[in-house]
Order: sequence, then C-alpha cells, then structure tokens
Amino acid sequence: MDTSHFRRPGYWPVVWILKVPPKVKHLIWRICRGCLPTKVRLQDKGVQCPLSCVTCETHPKDLIHIFFNCYFSVQVWNRSDLWNLINHTYIQTRSTTKAIFKLSHDLTAAQAQRFTITIWSLWKHQNLKLWQNAIETIAHVVELCADK
Repeated sequence: MDTSHFRRPGYWPVVWILKVPPKVKHLIWRICRGCLPTKVRLQDKGVQCPLSCVTCETHPKDLIHIFFNCYFSVQVWNRSDLWNLINHTYIQTRSTTKAIFKLSHDLTAAQAQRFTITIWSLWKHQNLKLWQNAIETIAHVVELCADK
C-alpha cells in the first residue's frame, strides 16, 4: 500500500529529539502537518466562526498571526530573548512550518526547547482566552515557558 501521501517534508528528527514534554512535540507535529484547528482552517472546512484573533481581535487567526505577527506573541518572544532570531528566520522562510524546522535545527538545544515550549504556551494562551475568557499577561506566559 502506498503511504507516500502521508509524508510531509521537513527535518523531523530535530523535533523528536527535543527534550520537551510530549504535548509540545505533538503540537509541533500538528502545526507542521497542517492539522491544527485555527479559525482560518476551520472556516476552510465549513465551520462558521469569527476569524479575528482572540488576543488582539483584529487579524485572522492563522498560524502566522498566532505565532509570529500578533502583538502579544511578539512581546512574548521579545521577553524570552528569541525575537531577533525568530523574526529573521520567519522573514526568510515566510512559513510557520519552515521556520519551526529551521529554528529547531539552528538554535542551541536550550533555545530550541524554549522556542517550542513558547509555541505551546502561545497556543495554550489563545485557547484559554477563547474557551474560558482567561486573561494571561505577557509576563505570565514567559514565566510559564521558563518553568518547563
């Protein structure tokens, strides 16, 4: 049986060797496989929902916005001292998946771990705001990433 259609290009070994909780690896896998249920993706599948970001309430909630363009996310990256590296890579790749693979490969092991944990924390922040109307500060999200 041909399973080649299930394969996605990318540097997957760098994801699997990260010393992060399995839930973080699973989220990274879902992002890179294109199966994370963002509002834009849900609308593409026929689910009616508002497209605006729950944090800044302006831009469509897609992966690029959630992790690289939202004001809240940029501030979290700035406080975690990763923004310059992330922004440079993101501008070069213009793809969330490519940026994740490139950064996971290029960063030190400690930076790559902090990077992927921060992605997980940003996704969790979005969901807490959406489903529980919980408000987290930038400092709180950064602090949670440092504790992992």
